Amino acid sequence: MQKAIKILPHLLAIALFCGCMSSERVALNDLNTLKTDSKIIRLRDRAPLQFNEFINELSNIDVLVIGELHENKNHKAAEILLIETLATIKNLDVAFEMISSEKQPLIDKAYADTIPPENLLSAINWDKSWSVSHYGDIVKAAYKTANLKAANLSKNEINTIFAGAEPIKGDVSTTKGVKDKIKEGIELSHRKMDDKTLAAFIQVQQYKDRRMADVLNRANNSALLIAGSLHTFKDVGVPLHLIDFKTKKRVKVLILGSDDYEQGAIDSTKADYIWNFK
Repeated sequence: MQKAIKILPHLLAIALFCGCMSSERVALNDLNTLKTDSKIIRLRDRAPLQFNEFINELSNIDVLVIGELHENKNHKAAEILLIETLATIKNLDVAFEMISSEKQPLIDKAYADTIPPENLLSAINWDKSWSVSHYGDIVKAAYKTANLKAANLSKNEINTIFAGAEPIKGDVSTTKGVKDKIKEGIELSHRKMDDKTLAAFIQVQQYKDRRMADVLNRANNSALLIAGSLHTFKDVGVPLHLIDFKTKKRVKVLILGSDDYEQGAIDSTKADYIWNFK
C-alpha cells in the first residue's frame, strides 16, 4: 500500500495528460497473440484470469469502464479485441472520451446513411488532436460491431467552464479528496498556474467525468467506455459520478497496464481488473 500511495502522483500525471505517441498500427497477429502474451488480474483476490474467463465475468455486468494510457499500442489491441468479442455476446454501446458529445448526431447520421467504416472519421469531422493512426482503428471497430457513442465535452463547453461555470455537485464525486487528487496530477503535468486557473482545470476534468458517466448511465445496451486512466479510477473519476447518479447498473473498472505502473500500484480501491502486457 505504501508503494501505491508513493507512486500515485506519477500515475495521475501520466493518465491525465500523457500518451506514448506511437503511430504504429495493430496487426492481426497482435490480436491473435494478445490472449496468451498478456495477463489479466482480478484485483479483489489477485486471481489471474484467462481471457475467456474474463469475458465470462464481463457478460454479467452492464458497464465496463476501461482506463488506458493514450496511444499505447497494446492498449489499442486490447480495446479492439474486447469490443469485437463482447459485441458477439450482447448488444453493446462503446463510448469514447475522444469524441465530443456534439458529434453524436453525425454518428447517428452515419449509421442512417450506412456510411462505410473507412469514411466514418471524415463523416463525423474527427478531432485530429486525437491521433487518427491510433484511434481510427478502434473507432471503426466500435462503429462496425457495436453502437458508437460520443462521450466528451465540446470545445465550447470547455470554454464556458473556463469562463466560470457553476461547479458540479455530488455526494462522492466532488469531495475535497477527489479534487485534491486531480489537482496533484495537473500540477505535476503543467507549468505553475494561479489558483483560479487550476480550479478551472479541475472543474473541466470533473465535468468531463460527469458527461461520460451520464452517457453510460443512459445507455440502453451494455456499455463500454474508453478513456484516459485518471477518468476511470474508482476513487477519482467516472465510477464516482455513476454512484452519484444512483445508477442501478453493475459497473466494473479495467485498467490497461503499462511499465509506468509499479507492481501493486493499482489495487482494488482503484479498479476491479488490471490487464498487463509483455
